[in-house]
Amino acid sequence: MVKRLMVAVLGLLLLSLGFSRIVVTAESTVVDAGGVLPLSVTYLDAKGQPAKGTLKAEASVGGFYEINLLFDGIPIDGTATVNYLAPYEEGQATITFTVDDESTEISVAIKEKKVTGSKIGVKVEDFYGNAAYKKADSEVWKPIDSSVELSEGDSLLTMKDSFVVLKFPNNSETKVLENTQLEIEKLEKVGEGYVIELKQLKGKTYSSIQKLLKSGERFLIKTKSVTAGVRGTKFSVLYENGKPKIVTFEGTVFAYTPTGAVYPVPAGSEYAPGMAKPSKTTHSEKEFEVKKPKPKEKEEKPKEEKKEETPSKSMGGVSLGKPSVFMGTIEKEKKNYIVYSISHSLRVGPVWLDLGISAYSDKVGGDLYYGLPSDTPSTNVLDAITINGIGLFFGDNYVKYGNMVSYDLGMSYVMRGYSVPNAKAVDTQLGWNGYKLYLHVPYELTKLSSFEFKNSDSIWFGELSLPLFDLEAFISGIYDTSESTPAAGELFVDKSVSIGIRKNVFLGSVGGEVNAELAKKDNKFAYGVFGGYHGRFDIFEFIAGAFAGFSGHHQFLFNRYYYGKKIDGQTPGIYNDERRTIGYIVGGEVYWSYIKGRVYLNGDFSGNVALDGTLRGIIPAIGGNFNGLYITGYLYDETPFKYGKLNVFNVGGDTISWISVSYPIMGENLTAGFKLVWNSTTGKWDKYVTIGADIWR
Repeated sequence: MVKRLMVAVLGLLLLSLGFSRIVVTAESTVVDAGGVLPLSVTYLDAKGQPAKGTLKAEASVGGFYEINLLFDGIPIDGTATVNYLAPYEEGQATITFTVDDESTEISVAIKEKKVTGSKIGVKVEDFYGNAAYKKADSEVWKPIDSSVELSEGDSLLTMKDSFVVLKFPNNSETKVLENTQLEIEKLEKVGEGYVIELKQLKGKTYSSIQKLLKSGERFLIKTKSVTAGVRGTKFSVLYENGKPKIVTFEGTVFAYTPTGAVYPVPAGSEYAPGMAKPSKTTHSEKEFEVKKPKPKEKEEKPKEEKKEETPSKSMGGVSLGKPSVFMGTIEKEKKNYIVYSISHSLRVGPVWLDLGISAYSDKVGGDLYYGLPSDTPSTNVLDAITINGIGLFFGDNYVKYGNMVSYDLGMSYVMRGYSVPNAKAVDTQLGWNGYKLYLHVPYELTKLSSFEFKNSDSIWFGELSLPLFDLEAFISGIYDTSESTPAAGELFVDKSVSIGIRKNVFLGSVGGEVNAELAKKDNKFAYGVFGGYHGRFDIFEFIAGAFAGFSGHHQFLFNRYYYGKKIDGQTPGIYNDERRTIGYIVGGEVYWSYIKGRVYLNGDFSGNVALDGTLRGIIPAIGGNFNGLYITGYLYDETPFKYGKLNVFNVGGDTISWISVSYPIMGENLTAGFKLVWNSTTGKWDKYVTIGADIWR
């Protein structure tokens, strides 16, 4: 009675002042991004008394848990409580309520709650069939096993008739069904809660989520055009033929769209971009059940004759990988070797070990030596045992020894794609509370008998990153310990230091980097600046930016060609003049089951341009008699616009190019095929027959 009297008095007061007959009250005019804001709506008649009607609403961004508000409306008898659903982007929402001919408008500020969490991992609870994972700092897919722990930035891929079950620390579970690719974008513990964000690139997932009640917690599965957000439910995300769909089996899922609209998808409903509102689903939970097929009984083998076998996947926390065989030629420090090796990986909890047996010869029919190719060959059979890799992993923290990968530092302004082929190194990363320290030590174990370590490269580098308000600041350094002959008109750089900042933005990050290069012997110093954007869109990765160099600064100095030019006696370095360079870089990479590649165009505004690209097409296996084909091409051209337009088929004296076709005998580790290599001296394509590894990097 008292409440009705207060509403009547308030209504008469507002009406007397010329205000609307619709009164909206809220606990706050600010709501957390992705949060819920209850709103109390009161409708009054001309006398200021509570009245009946049909309440409708419109929101510039966001939505309502009571979804019919946006369409046919809901009945109101004096007062109704509705729940506004905020999108995950910061901004301002304008909400308009209408009853009959009366309307009123309110504004709500959407603020992102800044939380700092600690990185965590997710365990593989179960798996079956052909599934693989890729770590954030690697381009190599490895077979999944039950000891694998995935962390932020890692990817997961399942093939036909395969599945993987992920178990999160809060006991939530996601089943990754066949033909599905998933990326872990964010995985943190925030206080006593968790922030989990997955990006689904294709396929089907089924998730069972525990109640998320604590402030700041969230569980999201993103696709290109819609994001599923939940607070405790069972649901599936389907992403097939480029079309995503959210299906809810229990509870309510919130569908967040790129336009800022939010739609609740209740149990028994589904939503796909382009639909006016969620509709009844035709999918059943049985579609997303995963079961391992029962093993076939072995015939003609009595039970008592069965021998004990070592498990092929795991036993007592020990995981065994698949054996890797290599037989082919490699080049190391300008020398060619014929290498024969077989290796096997082992993982026990956080410890990873890859052991192998290797032998090599420096010519066809030559003497056979043991271990890794070296300028001091060994005939000690003990050296045939090689430690190909060893590591200790705890989430983002690790120490590992193994093959060098492709390295970037900072915003990739000075070091981008740097690598030394057929060499090993020690890589270490330590992180805590937003701080991260990384160090690369170029040493490899060449002989086990004498425990001989040698420099695998002369370049050491590292990076320190730390939180700075809502940005990430970093400082990186590169140190070349061995002087080499510089290219004509250039000076050898022995030190390089960069500082910069990065910030996550829409589908990527934007940032800037300032770099200094030092040629100590020649007492010359050069510096440059870079700013740009780096993003990922589904299977594509894109980069674009602009740079300015001063006093002879050499941008993108430590790239994938640096090592090759260095051993040829033409080490890139600071330009031996005071030139100023203003230029750009644009390009990207694609990672798909059947196409992989990268293409970059960089140049300055003085007419110097370079086009650099590698592309591999994969023809899949057909039946049991055809293993497929790898068709790979490479092009580096410094005159791609020679005839006034882009012409990638214009090969000439400044062009480095080759094309290969290989047939996989044992996957990428052993192939046979042919290769065409452009000879810029003769102006013709040289032809070669190839047998050996054809590993995509």
